[in-house]
Amino acid sequence: MSHLEWDPTLRRFIEFLYAIGIWSKDGESKSWMELKRILFFLQYFSFVVYLFIGGRQAYKNGDMAQLVFLSENQIACIVVLMKLAYLLWRKDEMTTFLYDDNVTHCNANREESAIVNGNNRKIAIFNKVYTTAIMVGITFMLVISSPAFTNDDKMLPVFIHFDLDCYYDSVLYWIVYVDAFLGTFFCGIYTFTMLIIWYIMYNYSLEYKLLGRRLTLLGTETPNTYRQDLIHSIDGHNNLFQSVEKFRSTFDKLFFVEMFVGAAFICTSVYNLSYNTPDNLFEIVIYAVMFCYAFFEIFLLMYFANEITLNSNQMSYCLFESKWIEQSESTKKCVIIFGEIIRIPQVMTVYIYPMNLEKFMSIANCAYSMFNILQSFK
Repeated sequence: MSHLEWDPTLRRFIEFLYAIGIWSKDGESKSWMELKRILFFLQYFSFVVYLFIGGRQAYKNGDMAQLVFLSENQIACIVVLMKLAYLLWRKDEMTTFLYDDNVTHCNANREESAIVNGNNRKIAIFNKVYTTAIMVGITFMLVISSPAFTNDDKMLPVFIHFDLDCYYDSVLYWIVYVDAFLGTFFCGIYTFTMLIIWYIMYNYSLEYKLLGRRLTLLGTETPNTYRQDLIHSIDGHNNLFQSVEKFRSTFDKLFFVEMFVGAAFICTSVYNLSYNTPDNLFEIVIYAVMFCYAFFEIFLLMYFANEITLNSNQMSYCLFESKWIEQSESTKKCVIIFGEIIRIPQVMTVYIYPMNLEKFMSIANCAYSMFNILQSFK
Protein backbone atom coordinates (compact mmCIF):
# COMPACT_ATOMS: atom_id res chain seq x y z
CA MET A 1 0.00 0.00 0.00
CA SER A 2 1.42 3.38 -1.07
CA HIS A 3 1.06 6.81 0.48
CA LEU A 4 -1.99 8.80 -0.63
CA GLU A 5 -1.79 12.59 -0.71
CA TRP A 6 -4.46 14.71 0.98
CA ASP A 7 -5.54 18.09 -0.32
CA PRO A 8 -3.72 20.62 1.93
CA THR A 9 -6.41 23.29 1.39
CA LEU A 10 -9.14 20.95 2.57
CA ARG A 11 -7.03 19.83 5.53
CA ARG A 12 -6.45 23.43 6.64
CA PHE A 13 -10.16 24.21 6.31
CA ILE A 14 -11.06 21.29 8.57
CA GLU A 15 -8.41 22.37 11.09
CA PHE A 16 -9.88 25.89 11.01
CA LEU A 17 -13.38 24.54 11.73
CA TYR A 18 -12.04 22.84 14.85
CA ALA A 19 -9.96 25.88 15.85
CA ILE A 20 -12.84 28.39 15.88
CA GLY A 21 -15.27 25.91 17.46
CA ILE A 22 -17.70 25.24 14.60
CA TRP A 23 -16.69 21.60 14.87
CA SER A 24 -16.37 20.48 18.46
CA LYS A 25 -13.50 18.39 19.74
CA ASP A 26 -13.91 15.21 21.75
CA GLY A 27 -14.69 15.74 25.40
CA GLU A 28 -16.77 18.92 25.10
CA SER A 29 -20.11 18.95 26.89
CA LYS A 30 -23.25 18.68 24.78
CA SER A 31 -24.77 21.84 26.28
CA TRP A 32 -21.65 23.89 25.39
CA MET A 33 -21.60 22.45 21.87
CA GLU A 34 -25.26 23.28 21.33
CA LEU A 35 -24.76 26.81 22.67
CA LYS A 36 -21.89 27.41 20.24
CA ARG A 37 -23.97 26.13 17.35
CA ILE A 38 -26.84 28.48 18.18
CA LEU A 39 -24.49 31.48 18.55
CA PHE A 40 -22.76 30.80 15.22
CA PHE A 41 -26.11 30.37 13.49
CA LEU A 42 -27.69 33.50 14.99
CA GLN A 43 -24.62 35.62 14.21
CA TYR A 44 -24.73 34.72 10.54
CA PHE A 45 -28.53 34.90 10.40
CA SER A 46 -28.32 38.53 11.57
CA PHE A 47 -26.10 39.26 8.55
CA VAL A 48 -28.74 37.79 6.23
CA VAL A 49 -31.31 40.09 7.88
CA TYR A 50 -29.08 43.11 7.20
CA LEU A 51 -28.96 42.14 3.52
CA PHE A 52 -32.74 41.96 3.28
CA ILE A 53 -33.13 45.34 5.00
CA GLY A 54 -30.54 46.84 2.67
CA GLY A 55 -32.31 45.37 -0.36
CA ARG A 56 -35.63 46.82 0.81
CA GLN A 57 -34.00 50.25 1.16
CA ALA A 58 -32.51 49.98 -2.34
CA TYR A 59 -35.97 49.12 -3.70
CA LYS A 60 -37.46 52.18 -1.98
CA ASN A 61 -34.75 54.41 -3.46
CA GLY A 62 -35.27 52.94 -6.94
CA ASP A 63 -31.62 51.89 -7.13
CA MET A 64 -31.88 48.93 -9.54
CA ALA A 65 -28.14 48.20 -9.66
CA GLN A 66 -27.85 48.10 -5.87
CA LEU A 67 -31.02 46.01 -5.60
CA VAL A 68 -29.72 43.37 -8.03
CA PHE A 69 -26.31 43.30 -6.32
CA LEU A 70 -27.84 42.81 -2.88
CA SER A 71 -30.30 40.25 -4.29
CA GLU A 72 -27.36 38.23 -5.56
CA ASN A 73 -25.78 38.38 -2.12
CA GLN A 74 -29.09 37.41 -0.50
CA ILE A 75 -29.38 34.33 -2.70
CA ALA A 76 -25.80 33.33 -1.94
CA CYS A 77 -26.17 33.92 1.80
CA ILE A 78 -29.39 31.90 2.11
CA VAL A 79 -27.60 28.93 0.54
CA VAL A 80 -24.57 29.56 2.76
CA LEU A 81 -26.88 29.65 5.80
CA MET A 82 -28.02 26.15 4.88
CA LYS A 83 -24.39 25.04 4.51
CA LEU A 84 -23.68 26.44 7.96
CA ALA A 85 -26.57 24.41 9.37
CA TYR A 86 -25.02 21.27 7.85
CA LEU A 87 -21.62 22.17 9.30
CA LEU A 88 -23.07 22.75 12.76
CA TRP A 89 -25.59 19.92 13.07
CA ARG A 90 -24.46 17.30 10.53
CA LYS A 91 -20.79 17.15 11.41
CA ASP A 92 -20.83 13.44 12.25
CA GLU A 93 -22.33 12.51 8.89
CA MET A 94 -19.90 14.76 7.01
CA THR A 95 -16.85 13.29 8.70
CA THR A 96 -18.19 9.76 8.20
CA PHE A 97 -18.42 10.33 4.45
CA LEU A 98 -15.13 12.23 4.40
CA TYR A 99 -13.16 9.40 6.00
CA ASP A 100 -15.16 6.59 4.39
CA ASP A 101 -12.94 3.79 3.07
CA ASN A 102 -14.50 4.35 -0.36
CA VAL A 103 -13.32 7.97 -0.24
CA THR A 104 -9.86 7.44 1.22
CA HIS A 105 -9.07 4.60 -1.25
CA CYS A 106 -7.46 2.61 1.56
CA ASN A 107 -7.24 -0.52 -0.64
CA ALA A 108 -5.31 1.19 -3.42
CA ASN A 109 -2.09 -0.51 -4.56
CA ARG A 110 0.97 1.26 -5.95
CA GLU A 111 -0.43 1.75 -9.46
CA GLU A 112 -3.80 2.94 -8.18
CA SER A 113 -2.12 5.23 -5.67
CA ALA A 114 -0.27 6.91 -8.53
CA ILE A 115 -3.61 7.48 -10.31
CA VAL A 116 -5.23 8.82 -7.13
CA ASN A 117 -2.33 11.14 -6.28
CA GLY A 118 -2.24 12.49 -9.83
CA ASN A 119 -5.93 13.37 -9.69
CA ASN A 120 -5.64 14.72 -6.15
CA ARG A 121 -2.93 17.18 -7.25
CA LYS A 122 -5.25 18.59 -9.92
CA ILE A 123 -8.07 18.97 -7.40
CA ALA A 124 -5.67 20.56 -4.89
CA ILE A 125 -4.61 23.20 -7.45
CA PHE A 126 -8.23 24.09 -8.22
CA ASN A 127 -9.18 24.26 -4.51
CA LYS A 128 -6.25 26.57 -3.81
CA VAL A 129 -7.20 28.92 -6.66
CA TYR A 130 -10.89 28.77 -5.72
CA THR A 131 -10.37 29.56 -2.02
CA THR A 132 -7.89 32.32 -2.83
CA ALA A 133 -10.32 33.95 -5.26
CA ILE A 134 -13.17 33.83 -2.74
CA MET A 135 -11.08 35.36 0.04
CA VAL A 136 -9.72 38.05 -2.31
CA GLY A 137 -13.28 38.94 -3.32
CA ILE A 138 -14.44 39.06 0.32
CA THR A 139 -11.43 41.20 1.30
CA PHE A 140 -12.01 43.68 -1.54
CA MET A 141 -15.71 43.87 -0.65
CA LEU A 142 -14.94 44.64 2.99
CA VAL A 143 -12.33 47.26 2.05
CA ILE A 144 -14.23 49.24 -0.60
CA SER A 145 -17.50 49.20 1.36
CA SER A 146 -15.85 50.45 4.55
CA PRO A 147 -16.69 53.99 5.80
CA ALA A 148 -13.08 55.10 5.20
CA PHE A 149 -13.32 54.14 1.53
CA THR A 150 -16.90 55.25 0.79
CA ASN A 151 -16.86 58.40 2.99
CA ASP A 152 -20.29 57.27 4.21
CA ASP A 153 -20.56 56.81 7.96
CA LYS A 154 -23.92 55.04 7.53
CA MET A 155 -22.66 52.27 5.26
CA LEU A 156 -22.29 48.64 6.36
CA PRO A 157 -20.11 46.02 4.65
CA VAL A 158 -21.31 44.76 1.25
CA PHE A 159 -22.76 48.26 0.56
CA ILE A 160 -25.71 47.73 2.91
CA HIS A 161 -27.41 51.05 3.62
CA PHE A 162 -30.67 51.37 5.51
CA ASP A 163 -32.39 54.11 7.48
CA LEU A 164 -33.32 53.42 11.08
CA ASP A 165 -33.39 56.15 13.74
CA CYS A 166 -31.64 54.07 16.34
CA TYR A 167 -29.10 53.05 13.73
CA TYR A 168 -27.55 56.54 13.72
CA ASP A 169 -26.30 56.16 17.25
CA SER A 170 -22.53 55.82 16.82
CA VAL A 171 -22.10 53.04 19.40
CA LEU A 172 -24.95 51.01 17.97
CA TYR A 173 -23.64 51.64 14.46
CA TRP A 174 -20.25 50.14 15.23
CA ILE A 175 -21.84 47.16 16.99
CA VAL A 176 -23.93 46.48 13.89
CA TYR A 177 -20.93 47.18 11.64
CA VAL A 178 -18.70 44.66 13.44
CA ASP A 179 -21.51 42.08 13.35
CA ALA A 180 -21.98 42.61 9.58
CA PHE A 181 -18.19 42.57 9.08
CA LEU A 182 -17.94 39.18 10.80
CA GLY A 183 -20.93 37.93 8.84
CA THR A 184 -19.25 38.90 5.55
CA PHE A 185 -15.97 37.27 6.55
CA PHE A 186 -17.57 34.06 7.76
CA CYS A 187 -19.72 33.95 4.63
CA GLY A 188 -16.52 33.30 2.68
CA ILE A 189 -15.46 30.66 5.18
CA TYR A 190 -18.79 28.84 5.15
CA THR A 191 -18.81 28.67 1.34
CA PHE A 192 -15.82 26.33 1.63
CA THR A 193 -18.24 23.68 2.86
CA MET A 194 -18.52 22.79 -0.81
CA LEU A 195 -14.85 21.75 -0.75
CA ILE A 196 -15.88 18.84 1.45
CA ILE A 197 -18.93 18.01 -0.70
CA TRP A 198 -16.95 18.18 -3.95
CA TYR A 199 -14.11 16.15 -2.48
CA ILE A 200 -16.43 13.35 -1.41
CA MET A 201 -18.21 13.28 -4.78
CA TYR A 202 -14.91 13.41 -6.66
CA ASN A 203 -13.58 10.45 -4.70
CA TYR A 204 -16.76 8.43 -5.22
CA SER A 205 -16.39 8.92 -8.97
CA LEU A 206 -12.71 8.05 -8.75
CA GLU A 207 -13.47 4.91 -6.75
CA TYR A 208 -15.86 3.78 -9.48
CA LYS A 209 -13.06 4.32 -11.97
CA LEU A 210 -10.61 2.29 -9.86
CA LEU A 211 -13.21 -0.45 -9.39
CA GLY A 212 -13.62 -0.66 -13.15
CA ARG A 213 -9.88 -0.97 -13.52
CA ARG A 214 -9.84 -3.83 -11.01
CA LEU A 215 -12.59 -5.58 -12.96
CA THR A 216 -10.55 -5.32 -16.16
CA LEU A 217 -7.50 -6.80 -14.43
CA LEU A 218 -9.37 -9.72 -12.84
CA GLY A 219 -7.31 -12.87 -13.14
CA THR A 220 -4.30 -11.25 -14.85
CA GLU A 221 -1.83 -11.35 -11.96
CA THR A 222 -3.06 -14.57 -10.33
CA PRO A 223 -5.38 -16.47 -12.73
CA ASN A 224 -6.51 -18.94 -10.09
CA THR A 225 -8.03 -16.20 -7.92
CA TYR A 226 -10.41 -14.78 -10.54
CA ARG A 227 -13.54 -15.91 -8.71
CA GLN A 228 -12.29 -14.68 -5.33
CA ASP A 229 -11.29 -11.30 -6.79
CA LEU A 230 -14.69 -11.10 -8.46
CA ILE A 231 -16.42 -11.63 -5.11
CA HIS A 232 -14.31 -8.83 -3.56
CA SER A 233 -15.25 -6.54 -6.47
CA ILE A 234 -18.94 -7.35 -6.03
CA ASP A 235 -18.70 -6.51 -2.32
CA GLY A 236 -16.80 -3.32 -3.14
CA HIS A 237 -19.44 -2.26 -5.66
CA ASN A 238 -22.27 -2.95 -3.22
CA ASN A 239 -20.58 -0.94 -0.44
CA LEU A 240 -19.80 1.92 -2.82
CA PHE A 241 -23.35 2.02 -4.20
CA GLN A 242 -24.88 2.12 -0.71
CA SER A 243 -22.39 4.77 0.45
CA VAL A 244 -23.24 7.06 -2.48
CA GLU A 245 -26.96 6.61 -1.81
CA LYS A 246 -26.51 7.52 1.87
CA PHE A 247 -24.49 10.56 0.85
CA ARG A 248 -27.18 11.65 -1.63
CA SER A 249 -30.01 11.23 0.89
CA THR A 250 -28.05 13.18 3.54
CA PHE A 251 -27.42 16.23 1.35
CA ASP A 252 -30.45 16.08 -0.96
CA LYS A 253 -32.04 19.19 0.60
CA LEU A 254 -28.87 21.21 0.08
CA PHE A 255 -28.59 19.95 -3.50
CA PHE A 256 -32.22 20.85 -4.15
CA VAL A 257 -31.74 24.41 -2.91
CA GLU A 258 -28.57 24.75 -5.00
CA MET A 259 -30.44 23.62 -8.11
CA PHE A 260 -33.53 25.70 -7.30
CA VAL A 261 -31.71 29.03 -6.84
CA GLY A 262 -28.86 28.29 -9.27
CA ALA A 263 -30.51 30.03 -12.23
CA ALA A 264 -31.24 33.20 -10.23
CA PHE A 265 -27.71 33.18 -8.82
CA ILE A 266 -26.07 32.98 -12.27
CA CYS A 267 -28.55 35.50 -13.72
CA THR A 268 -27.84 38.22 -11.15
CA SER A 269 -24.08 37.60 -11.46
CA VAL A 270 -24.17 38.14 -15.23
CA TYR A 271 -26.37 41.24 -14.78
CA ASN A 272 -23.90 42.80 -12.36
CA LEU A 273 -21.00 42.17 -14.73
CA SER A 274 -22.96 43.51 -17.70
CA TYR A 275 -24.80 46.57 -16.42
CA ASN A 276 -23.45 47.66 -13.04
CA THR A 277 -20.99 50.45 -13.80
CA PRO A 278 -18.10 50.04 -11.35
CA ASP A 279 -16.52 53.08 -9.71
CA ASN A 280 -13.13 51.39 -9.45
CA LEU A 281 -11.17 48.26 -10.32
CA PHE A 282 -11.97 46.63 -6.99
CA GLU A 283 -15.67 46.45 -7.83
CA ILE A 284 -14.89 44.72 -11.13
CA VAL A 285 -12.91 42.11 -9.19
CA ILE A 286 -15.87 41.61 -6.81
CA TYR A 287 -18.35 41.12 -9.65
CA ALA A 288 -15.98 38.70 -11.40
CA VAL A 289 -15.44 36.67 -8.23
CA MET A 290 -19.19 36.54 -7.58
CA PHE A 291 -19.81 35.29 -11.12
CA CYS A 292 -17.11 32.60 -10.81
CA TYR A 293 -18.57 31.55 -7.47
CA ALA A 294 -22.09 31.34 -8.94
CA PHE A 295 -20.84 29.34 -11.92
CA PHE A 296 -18.60 26.84 -10.13
CA GLU A 297 -21.04 26.39 -7.24
CA ILE A 298 -23.54 24.78 -9.61
CA PHE A 299 -21.26 23.43 -12.31
CA LEU A 300 -18.95 21.37 -10.10
CA LEU A 301 -21.87 19.87 -8.22
CA MET A 302 -23.39 18.68 -11.49
CA TYR A 303 -20.01 17.73 -12.94
CA PHE A 304 -18.98 15.37 -10.15
CA ALA A 305 -22.47 13.84 -10.02
CA ASN A 306 -22.18 13.31 -13.77
CA GLU A 307 -18.74 11.70 -13.30
CA ILE A 308 -20.21 9.24 -10.81
CA THR A 309 -22.79 8.24 -13.41
CA LEU A 310 -20.27 7.98 -16.26
CA ASN A 311 -17.69 5.96 -14.31
CA SER A 312 -20.32 3.61 -12.89
CA ASN A 313 -21.68 3.16 -16.42
CA GLN A 314 -18.25 1.98 -17.64
CA MET A 315 -18.03 -0.85 -15.13
CA SER A 316 -19.99 -3.37 -17.22
CA TYR A 317 -17.62 -2.79 -20.14
CA CYS A 318 -14.62 -3.20 -17.84
CA LEU A 319 -16.02 -6.46 -16.46
CA PHE A 320 -16.39 -8.07 -19.88
CA GLU A 321 -12.89 -6.93 -20.87
CA SER A 322 -11.52 -9.31 -18.24
CA LYS A 323 -10.67 -12.94 -18.91
CA TRP A 324 -14.11 -14.11 -17.88
CA ILE A 325 -14.55 -16.37 -20.92
CA GLU A 326 -11.75 -18.63 -19.65
CA GLN A 327 -13.44 -19.27 -16.31
CA SER A 328 -15.67 -22.12 -15.16
CA GLU A 329 -19.37 -22.18 -15.99
CA SER A 330 -20.42 -21.21 -12.47
CA THR A 331 -18.04 -18.24 -12.52
CA LYS A 332 -19.34 -17.19 -15.95
CA LYS A 333 -22.88 -17.17 -14.57
CA CYS A 334 -21.73 -14.94 -11.70
CA VAL A 335 -20.09 -12.60 -14.19
CA ILE A 336 -23.23 -12.39 -16.33
CA ILE A 337 -25.47 -11.73 -13.33
CA PHE A 338 -23.11 -9.10 -11.94
CA GLY A 339 -22.84 -7.57 -15.41
CA GLU A 340 -26.61 -7.17 -15.53
CA ILE A 341 -26.58 -5.48 -12.12
CA ILE A 342 -23.90 -2.92 -13.03
CA ARG A 343 -25.30 -2.35 -16.52
CA ILE A 344 -27.58 0.32 -15.04
CA PRO A 345 -25.35 3.21 -13.83
CA GLN A 346 -25.78 4.93 -10.51
CA VAL A 347 -27.54 8.25 -11.05
CA MET A 348 -27.57 10.88 -8.33
CA THR A 349 -31.01 12.44 -8.14
CA VAL A 350 -32.63 15.12 -6.01
CA TYR A 351 -36.22 13.98 -5.62
CA ILE A 352 -37.14 13.57 -9.31
CA TYR A 353 -34.36 15.74 -10.76
CA PRO A 354 -31.15 14.07 -12.01
CA MET A 355 -27.83 15.72 -11.22
CA ASN A 356 -25.76 15.84 -14.40
CA LEU A 357 -24.35 18.25 -16.97
CA GLU A 358 -27.62 18.22 -18.89
CA LYS A 359 -29.32 19.60 -15.80
CA PHE A 360 -26.63 22.28 -15.56
CA MET A 361 -27.41 23.34 -19.14
CA SER A 362 -31.10 23.56 -18.18
CA ILE A 363 -30.16 25.82 -15.25
CA ALA A 364 -27.99 27.96 -17.56
CA ASN A 365 -30.83 28.29 -20.08
CA CYS A 366 -33.19 29.27 -17.29
CA ALA A 367 -30.68 31.87 -16.10
CA TYR A 368 -30.51 33.31 -19.63
CA SER A 369 -34.31 33.60 -19.75
CA MET A 370 -34.34 35.34 -16.35
CA PHE A 371 -31.57 37.66 -17.54
CA ASN A 372 -33.70 38.74 -20.53
CA ILE A 373 -36.62 39.42 -18.22
CA LEU A 374 -34.38 41.43 -15.88
CA GLN A 375 -33.15 43.51 -18.82
CA SER A 376 -36.69 44.66 -19.52
CA PHE A 377 -36.81 46.37 -16.11
CA LYS A 378 -33.61 48.29 -16.72
